[in-house]
Amino acid sequence: MLFNSAAERMFGCTADKALQTRIDRFIPGRFRTQHAAHVRRFGESGGMDRAADGALWGIRANGTEFPIEASASQADTKSGKVFTVIIRDITERRWIEGARRQSDERLHLAVQAGRMYADEWDAASDTITRSPECVEILGTDRSVRTTRRELLQQVHGDDRAQLESFFAGFYIRKSYISG
Repeated sequence: MLFNSAAERMFGCTADKALQTRIDRFIPGRFRTQHAAHVRRFGESGGMDRAADGALWGIRANGTEFPIEASASQADTKSGKVFTVIIRDITERRWIEGARRQSDERLHLAVQAGRMYADEWDAASDTITRSPECVEILGTDRSVRTTRRELLQQVHGDDRAQLESFFAGFYIRKSYISG
């Protein structure tokens, strides 16, 4: 009934051509039987039956497949059930997620190779969370979670004032921002 301009761009197909064909034309062949079953169950129950792994795919007019996300609704009309499906092309999102995973993996390898570690300090709860690498590199049997006071007790006396000053700087900034 309707194939808007966003759908035309997404699928590379004019609305005139799209409305002259079956919806299956926009679903890769290997998913068509499964899709028909999903639509049938959705029509009967009104509930969305998603793919088990969340992977839905569309196919463009040129034959290339692409990942999609879909939201569907239905309404009973005098002429029968009408389904509305809103489809989003999530190709770019998937690419960004993959790039982020790859970047995280590279960072993890660099941290391991450089024998580096990280601590995170939550000033509100005064909790320091040590990374597993920190515990391993320092050879400590201390908890992965600690407080600023406990950390200061572990630091050599000659370095304690510098670390206290470091922490104090955060309190100054915090009060400045909120004040």
